[in-house]
Amino acid sequence: MLSYVSINKKTTENDLSQRFNPFSQEVEDAFLISLLKQLRHTVYYNRSNPKYGLEYTVQQNEQKQLLTNGTETRNLLSHVLIGRLNLNEVLSSQLSAGYNVRENQSNFLNSKNFKIQARELSPELAYQPNTVLRFTGKYQYSIKHDVLATAETEQEGVFHELGLETKLSQVGKRTVSGNIKYVNIEFDGDQTSYVGYEILNALRPGNNMTWALVVQQRLSNGLNVSLNYDGRKANGVGVVHTGRTQVSVLF
Repeated sequence: MLSYVSINKKTTENDLSQRFNPFSQEVEDAFLISLLKQLRHTVYYNRSNPKYGLEYTVQQNEQKQLLTNGTETRNLLSHVLIGRLNLNEVLSSQLSAGYNVRENQSNFLNSKNFKIQARELSPELAYQPNTVLRFTGKYQYSIKHDVLATAETEQEGVFHELGLETKLSQVGKRTVSGNIKYVNIEFDGDQTSYVGYEILNALRPGNNMTWALVVQQRLSNGLNVSLNYDGRKANGVGVVHTGRTQVSVLF
């Protein structure tokens, strides 16, 4: 079992027991400046077994901050069960099932209040002919809906995602990875609303495409350059291209 806990809280509360106790949740909005909580617990079964294994992870990320008009809280809770099975020396499979809740609470803007529940099932098959090259095919089925919505404002999306990923790794030199995904979405609700945007993840009902390319190059001892490119083509919208460059130096 592996656990990780991180809590960072800033408050103007005069009560020392509240100020120095990171696990205390009894802090009024008037005293709270910010709260960042990260919890992760993972249980493994047959982790070192090269043939098969299981792992179950519970994770929570909560962020609360004081803004000009009030407070806003974002909370993400996820449960993921992953099973892996190596079929032979070059083929491996994995099946993951997940349940997560993404919640947003705002005491000054009701349109930003939502609680999105999602259920996901994702099988994948990987082919690795050698230690340098790897291909992975993946399918994901997911259902997302806002449990706070009324019958008149129901928001729900059904996602079918099919993807292919390739990774080329040269130890000590460079790593090149790329992926392309086809996403079909059936959506019921207002896609122009804040909740609709969160459910659709910036895509649109119908057929969508996304792709990405990452190149990491090691130039010398301690000097690394990373080039990142992302693209997407949502249904009925033009192509969006995004590029980033990062240089890191390790002393």
